[in-house]
Amino acid sequence: MVIYLYRILVFIILALLTSCIEDPVKTSIDDNYISSIAKSDSYLFASASNGQIFRSSDGEGWYSLVINNSILLLDIESTPNGRIIASGENGVILISTNNGENWSKKATGVSSFLKDVLIYNDSTYYAGGRSGTLIKTTDFGETWELISTPFSTQISKLSLINNEIYIGLRTSIKNSPLLYKYEINTDTIISIDIEFSSFITDITEINGEVYLTDYSGCYKLIENAGYSKELVHSTNNGFIAQKILSYNNEIALVGYSGFNLGKIITGIPSNPQVKEFEESIYFNSGIVFSNKLIAGGGDEFELAVLQNSNWKIIKLK
Repeated sequence: MVIYLYRILVFIILALLTSCIEDPVKTSIDDNYISSIAKSDSYLFASASNGQIFRSSDGEGWYSLVINNSILLLDIESTPNGRIIASGENGVILISTNNGENWSKKATGVSSFLKDVLIYNDSTYYAGGRSGTLIKTTDFGETWELISTPFSTQISKLSLINNEIYIGLRTSIKNSPLLYKYEINTDTIISIDIEFSSFITDITEINGEVYLTDYSGCYKLIENAGYSKELVHSTNNGFIAQKILSYNNEIALVGYSGFNLGKIITGIPSNPQVKEFEESIYFNSGIVFSNKLIAGGGDEFELAVLQNSNWKIIKLK
């Protein structure tokens, strides 16, 4: 009991500390973890902390792609037709146009890390990261331009919903919003003045509704003569949801609790089911592919795969 309380106390202290800094979300040691997972029509792709990118056709058999990069990768996104984009430290952007067979590194003009990347269409991409950095390309990543932002704190999430980009922030200056919306057609960024208890970890659209997560729970964004939020599932028990997924017509939350204890909750909101994993198999990314829920993280490139109520742990290395 004493050990359990001590671990919870350590977790709370770490959570408070990480909410006050602008470093990328990563572990306290230099381990090998999966930072993000994306899918095309044919493949899954996983970016890793050591600069590798893995590919799979079924979510269970993976192999490392040939890529000349050793820089920490923080996000990877893809299109149905096999265009892949990864972002990471030192402003790095890597692009493949053929499902990862060949890669090119693009100069972005920024040196800070890029936490999240977003594909608007085949030629136009956005990336955001440290100190409010938001950049855009309209020529397949060959040249990039800075977009002026009304904030100077780390961008943690970019999500394209209804032709607008929702921007979540990792930290905030006192009394400033954590959620913004970039109206692409007018090139305007507006604030969404809703109070959150901590930084936003994910933003996604499910069945026409916008959902968000922070340290306290999963919320539905309500727009009706202004903005408000509706609690969908409380995680105010040490669980940090890193990813919101649509799985079996319900919501699933992927993340970790305690001291890097992997945790996944399915069946939200009607019948929440909790699955916990051993220490160090924490999760910071996830995706649904061919009726499988796949969560990535770990300190040795671990994946958890759920199919037909059965869980399987897979190591990519």
